Amino acid sequence: MVGKKAAEISGFPQMLELELKHCILAHHGEYEFGSPKKPAIIEALALCYADDTDAKLETFTEILESSQETGWLGYNRLFESNLKRTM
Repeated sequence: MVGKKAAEISGFPQMLELELKHCILAHHGEYEFGSPKKPAIIEALALCYADDTDAKLETFTEILESSQETGWLGYNRLFESNLKRTM
Protein backbone atom coordinates (compact mmCIF):
# COMPACT_ATOMS: atom_id res chain seq x y z
CA MET A 1 0.00 0.00 0.00
CA VAL A 2 2.84 2.37 0.84
CA GLY A 3 4.51 1.67 -2.49
CA LYS A 4 1.29 2.28 -4.37
CA LYS A 5 0.64 5.61 -2.62
CA ALA A 6 4.27 6.71 -3.02
CA ALA A 7 4.05 5.96 -6.76
CA GLU A 8 1.04 8.29 -7.00
CA ILE A 9 3.13 11.21 -5.66
CA SER A 10 5.36 12.68 -8.32
CA GLY A 11 8.98 12.73 -7.24
CA PHE A 12 8.40 10.86 -3.96
CA PRO A 13 11.91 10.03 -2.67
CA GLN A 14 12.70 6.32 -2.96
CA MET A 15 14.78 6.36 0.25
CA LEU A 16 11.90 7.92 2.19
CA GLU A 17 9.59 5.21 0.88
CA LEU A 18 12.01 2.51 2.05
CA GLU A 19 12.38 4.15 5.46
CA LEU A 20 8.61 4.43 5.83
CA LYS A 21 8.19 0.76 4.99
CA HIS A 22 10.88 -0.12 7.51
CA CYS A 23 9.13 1.89 10.23
CA ILE A 24 5.90 0.02 9.57
CA LEU A 25 7.58 -3.39 9.55
CA ALA A 26 9.61 -2.68 12.70
CA HIS A 27 7.03 -0.87 14.84
CA HIS A 28 6.48 -3.87 17.16
CA GLY A 29 10.21 -3.87 17.88
CA GLU A 30 10.83 -7.52 18.72
CA TYR A 31 10.36 -10.75 16.77
CA GLU A 32 8.51 -12.25 19.74
CA PHE A 33 5.92 -9.45 19.46
CA GLY A 34 5.29 -10.27 15.80
CA SER A 35 7.70 -7.82 14.25
CA PRO A 36 9.27 -9.06 11.00
CA LYS A 37 12.12 -6.58 11.49
CA LYS A 38 13.86 -4.90 14.41
CA PRO A 39 14.19 -1.11 14.29
CA ALA A 40 17.32 -0.15 12.37
CA ILE A 41 16.78 3.59 12.01
CA ILE A 42 16.07 6.19 14.68
CA GLU A 43 12.56 6.93 13.38
CA ALA A 44 11.62 3.26 13.60
CA LEU A 45 12.93 3.07 17.16
CA ALA A 46 10.95 6.17 18.16
CA LEU A 47 7.79 4.72 16.59
CA CYS A 48 8.37 1.40 18.35
CA TYR A 49 8.65 3.08 21.77
CA ALA A 50 5.64 5.30 21.08
CA ASP A 51 3.55 2.27 20.10
CA ASP A 52 4.68 0.33 23.17
CA THR A 53 3.99 3.26 25.50
CA ASP A 54 0.54 3.79 23.99
CA ALA A 55 -0.34 0.10 24.43
CA LYS A 56 0.85 0.02 28.04
CA LEU A 57 -0.99 3.21 29.00
CA GLU A 58 -4.18 1.88 27.39
CA THR A 59 -3.83 -1.39 29.31
CA PHE A 60 -3.20 0.45 32.58
CA THR A 61 -6.25 2.65 31.93
CA GLU A 62 -8.40 -0.44 31.33
CA ILE A 63 -7.15 -1.96 34.61
CA LEU A 64 -8.04 1.24 36.48
CA GLU A 65 -11.48 1.43 34.87
CA SER A 66 -12.30 -2.19 35.68
CA SER A 67 -11.40 -1.92 39.37
CA GLN A 68 -13.26 -0.25 42.22
CA GLU A 69 -10.23 -0.55 44.50
CA THR A 70 -8.56 2.57 45.82
CA GLY A 71 -4.84 2.68 46.45
CA TRP A 72 -2.97 -0.54 45.70
CA LEU A 73 -4.55 -2.78 43.07
CA GLY A 74 -2.22 -5.74 43.47
CA TYR A 75 0.31 -7.48 41.28
CA ASN A 76 -0.02 -7.39 37.51
CA ARG A 77 1.86 -9.92 35.36
CA LEU A 78 2.07 -7.69 32.29
CA PHE A 79 3.76 -4.89 34.23
CA GLU A 80 5.58 -7.29 36.58
CA SER A 81 4.74 -4.94 39.42
CA ASN A 82 2.15 -4.06 42.02
CA LEU A 83 -0.04 -1.31 40.62
CA LYS A 84 -1.51 1.62 42.48
CA ARG A 85 -4.31 4.02 41.70
CA THR A 86 -3.16 7.61 42.27
CA MET A 87 -6.30 9.52 41.43
